[in-house]
Amino acid sequence: MCSKRVGVVFSDNYRQSVCSSPKFLDRFAMVMDLINAYGIVRHLVRIPPLPMVSLDTIRKELTVFHSRASVFVAHFLWLFRICFISYCIPLRTDYIEALCSLQDCYSDESEPAERTKESVFDAFGLSYDCPGFPRVWDYALSTVQGSLAAADVLLRGACQVAINWAGGWHHAKRSEAAGFCYLNDIVLAIHRLQTRLLDRCVSSDSSDAAQPSDHVLYIDLDLHHGDGVEEAFWYSPRVVTFSVHHAASGFFPGTGTWVQDEQDPNSWTFPSGAGRGRYAAFNFPLGTLCCHRNPSVKLYCMKFHSSQNVFGTLLNCLRSSDILVVVLWSWNIFTWQRRFCLCHYFLAFLFSGLQAEGADDLTWTRAVLPVLNMLHALVRPAYVVIQCGGDCLSNDPHRIFNLTNMDPDYIRTLSVSDLEVEENVITTGSYVNALKLVLSWNVPTLILGGGGYDFASTARLWARLTAIAVEHVTGSE
Repeated sequence: MCSKRVGVVFSDNYRQSVCSSPKFLDRFAMVMDLINAYGIVRHLVRIPPLPMVSLDTIRKELTVFHSRASVFVAHFLWLFRICFISYCIPLRTDYIEALCSLQDCYSDESEPAERTKESVFDAFGLSYDCPGFPRVWDYALSTVQGSLAAADVLLRGACQVAINWAGGWHHAKRSEAAGFCYLNDIVLAIHRLQTRLLDRCVSSDSSDAAQPSDHVLYIDLDLHHGDGVEEAFWYSPRVVTFSVHHAASGFFPGTGTWVQDEQDPNSWTFPSGAGRGRYAAFNFPLGTLCCHRNPSVKLYCMKFHSSQNVFGTLLNCLRSSDILVVVLWSWNIFTWQRRFCLCHYFLAFLFSGLQAEGADDLTWTRAVLPVLNMLHALVRPAYVVIQCGGDCLSNDPHRIFNLTNMDPDYIRTLSVSDLEVEENVITTGSYVNALKLVLSWNVPTLILGGGGYDFASTARLWARLTAIAVEHVTGSE
C-alpha cells in the first residue's frame, strides 16, 4: 500500500551537479526555487539521490542498460610509397569510461583532448549536441541517481508520486549519447521497477485470483520522440511505451512515425515493437510525416492480418462507425497482443486526419487523453512513468506546438460568462489535463522532466505540475 505522499528529488549537492550543464544551466534551480517560493515544498518529501560511491557500484547500476562496446578506429598506413592500406584496430573502450575520460579532458585545461580520444568520443556520440564540459560525468550520473532514488521510493511504497525534474533524458542509447542526453535515467528507472515487479509476481501465490500486474506504462509528452526508451524496450511485452511528439522531415530524431517501404513507395508501415514486444510500442506523431491517408493505413493493416476475418470486418467498419464503439464491442474477442494491435489501428485512423503543425491545447487534449485512457484500460499498469518535457509550450524556441501550462480549475474562477468558461476549460492546460488524468488512475507514478528550452516557462510548468500532484495525492491546496 502506497503512502499518500509526494516526493521530490533534491539536495544541495544534487542541485550543483545538475545545474552544471552549459545547455540547461540553472533550470532545475529555477524549478525548485519556485516550488519553495509558493510553499509547495512543505507538502513534499525530500528524496536524496541514490548514493554511488565506488566505481563498481556505478558500473553495476549503469551497465543494466549502458554496455561495453568495441570501437574501431581506422588507420591509414603508407606502405612502400605505393598505396594506402586501411585496417581497423579494436579498442576495447567502455561507453562509461569514455564519458568519464571526457570530463577528465575538460578538467585538465592545460592539455586538450588528443585526436585519438576525440575519435573515440565521436564514436560514442560525445560531440556536437552532446559535447564535453568540466562536470559532464557528475552531471550525467546525478540524473541517474535521482531517478533511481525516486523509483526506489515508489517500490518501498513510501510515496504515491515521486518527482525528479532533473531526469527525463530519453534520447540516450545503449552506447551512444544523443540529443543532450548522456545517460538514459528513464530506462534504468523503468528496468528497476519492472525487475522488482517480476520478483513480486514470482513470489506471489499462483492460486491467488488477483495476480499483481507486471506491466509498466511509459508516457512521453516531450516534443521529440522518446526513441532511446522505445528502443530499449522494443522486444519487451511488459513495458508499454507511448510517445506523442512532432514528426517532420529532418526533425530530430526522425523516428516514431511512418516508415516508407523501400520496394513499394505507396506502402507505409508503422513500427510498433518486435518479437514478444510487438504492438507494445505506441507512437502518436503530429506533423507532416503523419498526414498519410486511410488507404495506406488500411493496406498496412490488411497486409499483416489478411487471414483474420474478424480484423477485415473490423477495418471495414472503421470508416462508417465510431472507432471507440467498435473497439469496445470487440474487446473481449482478442488476446492481449491483438488488443495492442487493435489500438494501433485506432491510433492510425485517429491521427491520419490531423494537421501538420501548430497543435494547440484543444487539438492535443482531445486527441491524446482518449488514447491515454485506452492504454490504461488495456495495460492496467502497476507503475506509470511520465516524461513531461516542456518544449511543447507555445513560447519554447522550437515554436512548433502551442500548448499552455494553465490549470482549467483555476480558469473557472476567472470566467466572465459560462460559455467562455467552458471554452477556456477545454482549450487550456494540455500538460495539466494529461497529468490529472494519469493521477486519477491512482497508480504509483514517477514524474520526470526532459526538454524545455525557455527556462522560465518550463520552470513555471513544472512547479504547477508539482502543485497538482500534491493537491491530488494529499488533498492540500
